[in-house]
Amino acid sequence: MAKKKTQEKEEVFFVGVQDPLEVRRNILETSKEMVQFLQQHEKLKTLRNEKQEAIKRLREDVRQLKLYINKLRKALPKTKLRIHLHQEHKIFKCDRCDKEFKSRQSLTKHHKLHSKKKKVKVIKKAAKKPVAKETQAKLAPPVMEKPKPMTDIEKLESELADIENKLGRLE
Repeated sequence: MAKKKTQEKEEVFFVGVQDPLEVRRNILETSKEMVQFLQQHEKLKTLRNEKQEAIKRLREDVRQLKLYINKLRKALPKTKLRIHLHQEHKIFKCDRCDKEFKSRQSLTKHHKLHSKKKKVKVIKKAAKKPVAKETQAKLAPPVMEKPKPMTDIEKLESELADIENKLGRLE
């Protein structure tokens, strides 16, 4: 056995390094790169944690907003009044009354109702109650003007006037 141990010691050989400074420089450069990668990884971890915290806060805020919206919906009266946000949809108005329609077909059906009413002409007399001037002003239809080529400001002003008119009739 002693011979085998001595033979193993003799078989071990060393690799010669011709430039030990170059090897040392390569090891230091790779270790420097590894430290930089680890630093970047730590930055990413902190950013990820911050992002997760921000998402948690946002979720909580959205949950609170939903609660407030539900409370607001319960507090406000229900109405069929809707605001038209887009001007892309053309609105068809009846020239005999103030009704508005989204399609030309609905308007033509409505015109047929007007023509039927003219043929029948049933007049019912009801006991008249004195009506206050304020309610008469609210119930009176708005005055329709002939369309002119309008500027953008005039269009906005007319839309504002229409909205105020409708609000006045709702009160």
